Amino acid sequence: MVRATKNLWVGVAFAALAAATSPMAANAQGAGAEATLSVSIPAQRLSDALRQLAETTHLQLIYDAKITDGKTAPAVSGAMTSRAALAQLLAGSGLGFRFSGDRTVTIAAAAPSETPQQS
Repeated sequence: MVRATKNLWVGVAFAALAAATSPMAANAQGAGAEATLSVSIPAQRLSDALRQLAETTHLQLIYDAKITDGKTAPAVSGAMTSRAALAQLLAGSGLGFRFSGDRTVTIAAAAPSETPQQS
């Protein structure tokens, strides 16, 4: 019984080590808001641009869909952080954003004197 438990823990440790050192895990660990990535989002409805950004960056964007009604986003392309890409998409929209975690972003109406907020 002790031998079976020991073998199980060795197997679990090996699987965890393999997962942590895989290229996918390395990409996920370095892919936070400050990691540089290639972005290519055409000018379009803001809601569609935000959806595309979320897919590209793997960010979870939290916002009321009504705040994007009738708004368009400019084209955003190049090598940049997800934070910079989001700021460019929201420029001139009257909306700001706040990271509440490494991958979770809340988007809301900005105060009258604010530009897209990057806190």
